[in-house]
Amino acid sequence: MSESNPLFEAVFDGCASQVSTLAGVELTSGEVSISSSSETPEGALAVLPIVVVLGKDSEVTLTVSSPLPEVVAIARRMGGEDSPDKKEEEISAEDLEAVGEILGSVSGVIDQALRENLRSDLTGQAEPWWRTDDPGDRSFPEGEFVVGEAAVANTDGTTFTLQVRVPPALLELAGTGVRKKSGPGRVLLGALDDETQKLVEKVVTDAKGEIEAVDPEDPAFLRTCASADCVLLGGESAFDRCRELRIADATWQVPTVVCLEEPTQESVLRALDCGVSRILRTPCSEAELKNTLRSVRS
Repeated sequence: MSESNPLFEAVFDGCASQVSTLAGVELTSGEVSISSSSETPEGALAVLPIVVVLGKDSEVTLTVSSPLPEVVAIARRMGGEDSPDKKEEEISAEDLEAVGEILGSVSGVIDQALRENLRSDLTGQAEPWWRTDDPGDRSFPEGEFVVGEAAVANTDGTTFTLQVRVPPALLELAGTGVRKKSGPGRVLLGALDDETQKLVEKVVTDAKGEIEAVDPEDPAFLRTCASADCVLLGGESAFDRCRELRIADATWQVPTVVCLEEPTQESVLRALDCGVSRILRTPCSEAELKNTLRSVRS
C-alpha cells in the first residue's frame, strides 16, 4: 500500500484540523504509516466503529482507535484543564462525554473522506464508541485489514495518536465516481472578515486556483456553489447555508469551511451537525489555511 494513499492522508489531516478546533489546541498530522494486519490493537483504547454501506445488502465496518489516555488529555484541554500530569487520574463522566464529542468529529471527517476519495455514494454511520478496558460484548472486527496510523501533535507536547483499520474491500472502490484535482480549484468566499479574505485570496491565487466572492443571502447562492470545489463562509448565516449545501442534490459533495473567530464547543458541535467539512479558527496563519484547504481538496 502506498504511503501517499489519499484516503488516509485526508482522514489524518482532517482529524488534526477538527480536533484542533474542538480542543482549542493546534495539532498537525505527522507521517502516515500504512500496513496490512489481522492482529487487533492492544492496550487501553478508545474505539469508534463506522459502518459503511457498499450496496443494498452489503456493508463493512472500519474502526478508528486511539490510546485512551491521549484522547482524555485532549478532552481535558476542551474543559480548560491543561496539565498533562492529569492524564493518569481517574477518568470522569465529563471526560468520557468530551471523548465522545472528539470521536464524533472524527467520524464526520471519515464520512467525507470516504465519499471524496473512494466513491461518491458511500455513507459512513458511526456506532457508539467503546473502551477496550471495559469492552462488554464488543470487539474489533476480525480478518485482514489495511491499517493506517499517524500521530497529530502540538509543540507543547500534546499528542493524539490515531489508527484506522480499513477492510481491503473498501479500498478497492477507490477511483470510482470521484473527481481528483491537483490544486484548490474554484474557491468561493462569503461573509469573511477582510484579513481572512485577503489571506485566502493570496493562498488560492498562489496555488493557481480561482477565487470568487459570493453573497450567502443571494437567492442564486446554491446554484453558484454547485460548480465550486470549496466554499468558505463566515457570519451568522454560515451554519444555515452549510446545512442547505449539504442536503441539496447539486451541492452535497461540495466541501465547506466555516470560519469562526472564537470557536466554542457549542458552535463546533453545531457546525458538525450542519454537515460542515472543516472549521477554521480565525485569524489564522498561512500554514493553517493551507492545511485546511488541502484537507478538503477532493
